[in-house]
Amino acid sequence: MRIMPGPKPIIITSDSVAFCFRLSRVIDSYNKGTLPRKIIQLREEGTDLCRQGLVRSGLARLRRAIISLKRTPP
Repeated sequence: MRIMPGPKPIIITSDSVAFCFRLSRVIDSYNKGTLPRKIIQLREEGTDLCRQGLVRSGLARLRRAIISLKRTPP
């Protein structure tokens, strides 16, 4: 019986502070005055974590904010 190799792990190449700030700008490109508080909080937390060097945690919050924005009706 031939054993097939398992799936390759996903490699994240966008775990930089610059990418954090790029995602933050994407969130800011939405109408900032009308953003739900939850999204504003996730953006602020994510950006702060990135500034502190906790890039992966910061990216997770920023991505969560963007996903929430895409689900929010205009």
